[in-house]
Formats: sequence, structure tokens, C-alpha cells
Amino acid sequence: SGGSAISGAISGLINFQPAFNHLPNEYVIASATAGIQEAINILPPNGGRVNVNAGQNVIHGPIIVLNNGVEIKGTRGTLITSNPDTLHESMVRFGIEGGSGTYNSISNVRLQSSLFNEAQYLLDLTQQSNFIARDVTISGSNKGLRIQEGSFNVLLDNIDIYQVGSGFAGIYIDDGYAIAMDHIHVYNDDNTRGYGLHIAKGERIRISNSQFIVCKNAIVLECKASSTIEDILFENCIIAESGQTGIVLLSDFLDSKIISIHLNNSIVTNNGWHGIGLWTNDQGYINCVNITNCGIKKNNQNGIYLNGRTKQNYINVSNNHIIDNAQASTAYFGILATSNSGYLNITNNIISCVNNRATDPFNPVPPTRSYDAGIKIETTEGKYLTVFGNLIDGFPWNFNKLSIVNQSTQLTPTTQFPVTQSFFGNSEQANNRVNSNFTITGTGTILNLETSDAMFYELMPSGPEEIITITGGFPGRIVVIQNTASL
Repeated sequence: SGGSAISGAISGLINFQPAFNHLPNEYVIASATAGIQEAINILPPNGGRVNVNAGQNVIHGPIIVLNNGVEIKGTRGTLITSNPDTLHESMVRFGIEGGSGTYNSISNVRLQSSLFNEAQYLLDLTQQSNFIARDVTISGSNKGLRIQEGSFNVLLDNIDIYQVGSGFAGIYIDDGYAIAMDHIHVYNDDNTRGYGLHIAKGERIRISNSQFIVCKNAIVLECKASSTIEDILFENCIIAESGQTGIVLLSDFLDSKIISIHLNNSIVTNNGWHGIGLWTNDQGYINCVNITNCGIKKNNQNGIYLNGRTKQNYINVSNNHIIDNAQASTAYFGILATSNSGYLNITNNIISCVNNRATDPFNPVPPTRSYDAGIKIETTEGKYLTVFGNLIDGFPWNFNKLSIVNQSTQLTPTTQFPVTQSFFGNSEQANNRVNSNFTITGTGTILNLETSDAMFYELMPSGPEEIITITGGFPGRIVVIQNTASL
């Protein structure tokens, strides 16, 4: 309604008539971000540090960093919390769509939302490079931390995330490159909601010394259409107590590719479905997965499940302890592969059902629970399969230790057995016997092994069971080396 303010002046007076009148001191005009945004706005072009006060800092609008070299730093006990009635977008945002930033950072703060808000990430990185988040706690939001739009050279160190919301993730990487995550702790007290880590597109990502516990799925690599997830390394991690599968690799969108995934020296345990599951269909594919030196145990269904049609190749499962899985039913396995793919290497694993190991292997106790088989491979056209050096132990005599099932319904007398150029060998080790009972089953009328060159090496019987059983057709050539029992 008037005043003395002049454009460009440092100060001035504005008169206005409010639409609603309130009693004096009932409302106070103040910063929507506890002064944090104002401090960022007055930094020089090359950035600087914003020190956030200790204690609780309630914000009603987002904190947005659009320039470079900005450091948001708290002290022990610094809390930034939002008012859910007024903040309906990401709480702390570095960059916006179409913008970029470099050498920004945030440290020593706790970000907390008091209400699950589907529109809200507590920490959001857009087109950021050389970014560091260290000693940050994120809690109470549907969405925790997002990395998107080609952000690269990102370091996440000592990040605690808990109570993420349904269908969303503690950490979501929508498009990121060269990301290092160390000492990440994601814990959700409800295993029916939220992923621990969800990657939809990304390359050169390392996750180490971290744990993802009590989530719906702990780790989900779900590749978007026409995208790639490549060169992902997990090492020294704990994945436990998920409501569904602990680690999921899913490539079922058009031209989606998951390539070069490595899981080393980690524990995958007590998950509601599978320990590790790989799924593909005819539109996407998964290549070059390496699972080594891991403890995969006490998962309700399969320890490792490979379900890939013709779209999984170069899978290596070696030197793992795969123990006491199939907690929910005997219809599951230590390793179940139902992919029609090639170059599957299963070597030097210990696969055991500890709770059912008989004291006398020649007179096993009837099981109260066990695997249907230690390793089961179902295929119609798989090739270059190696199963060697595995210790398969603790199974009653009437359960398969290794089962190869040919599911092709179109075999002819000239059709080669679908598992080709393969090598099967398991040796007796001390008192932990390889309870052989190997089976090869074909559903076709003729099973021609002559061109398959299937080789079985040092198969040691431990009881009255047959060492090799072949059903479904006439066997061709089988080479058995140093076997202690005749066929």
C-alpha cells in the first residue's frame, strides 16, 4: 500500500495490509532455513564454509547449493530437521536439474524428517563432481540420499541411514559414475519396506566395509531401459535380515545391461527369500558376475538363484561357504541355476546343510529339513559348465548332491545334450564326504552325450547311493577318471 523503499537500496520501508490479522508476537517473520540458506547465498563465487549451529535447526524450505566449493559443516549434535507441513521437496540439495556443481561437501550433520514424505529426499545430488559426504546421519524419510544426472567422483564415508520408507531406498543412484562408498550403514526396522541401496544406472562404483540390514531388499541393481550398470564392487559387506532377497540383480527392461559385478569377502545371511538372486528376460542381460569368498547362509530359499533364460553368461561362484540355506522348505537349493546360458563356473565351494549332517554317513538319519539338492542346474541349451572341487556335505542319502536337469522337449537322436564341454569333479575330503548321487535327467526321448564330452573326476561314494544316475535317454560317451566305483 506504499512505503519509501527504492529499487537497489540496501534498506527501505514497505507498507502492506495483510489479508489476515493476528495478535502481536503470535507469528514471527524469520529465515525458512534457520539462516543456512542465507549464509550460502552470501558466500563468494569460489565458495566457502557454512558452519551450522549445534542442536536442532528446524527448516521450512529446502537448502539449495548452486555454486561450487561450498562446505556445509556441523558439529557433534548438529541436527537439521524439517517441518512436514511446509517442506514437500528434498531437504538439502546440491545442484538442480540442468545445473552442476563441483567440490561441494557436507559433514557432521544429522538430517531428519518427522514424517514420511514421498516427494522428499533428505540429501539430493544433481550433476555433482568431486563431492564428499562424511559423518552424516539420515533418518525418518521415504527417500534417503539420491545421486543423479551423471554425478561423478563422489565419496560417501561413514553414512548412517535408517527408517527409509516403503518402496524407496536409503541410497538411490539414478545416474552416477566413479562413486566410492565406505562405512555405509543402512538399517530399517521394518523388513517389508524400502531398499538399502538401489542402483538404476551407474558405473565404477565401490561399496566396502558396509552393512545393509532389515530392509525389504538390501541391495537392488535394477537396470533401467537402454542403460548400463557396470563395474560394481562389493567387498567386506554384511547383507542380512531382508524381508525378500538380500542382493538382487535385475535386468528385464529393453536393452538393459548389467556387466562386471563383483561380490567379495562378504556375508549374506538370514534373508527372507534368496541370499543372492539374478533375474533376466529376453530384453536385458547380465554378464560377468563374480561371487567369491562369501558366507551365504541361513537364507529361507536358495543360497544363490540364477534365473536368466538365455541372457546370463560368465558367472563365477567360487570359494564360498554356502551353508544351511533352504530354511523355509526343502524345495530350495544351495545353488539353483535355471538359466540357459554359458560359461557358468561353480568351483571350490563348501555347500552344506549343517543341521542334517549324519554322524554315520553310511546310515544317515532321515532329514527333518534339507536341501532338495546341493547344486541344481536346469537348462535347455547351456554350455561351458564347470562344477569342480566343491565339498557338498550334510545331505541325507536320498537327496541329490548335484542335479543336472535337461528341460528341452525337442531332443532328437542327433541333438547334443545341452550341457556341453563341461567338467564335474568333487573329491572326498577328510570326514566331510561328498555324498555323490549325481543325477542327469532329460525329458526328451533320446539323450545323446556322445558329443558332450562330459567328464567326471574322482567321484567318491559315501554310502549305498549310485554315484551317477542318468535318466531320460540312452547315454553316449562318459569319461570317468580315477573313480572308485563302476558305473
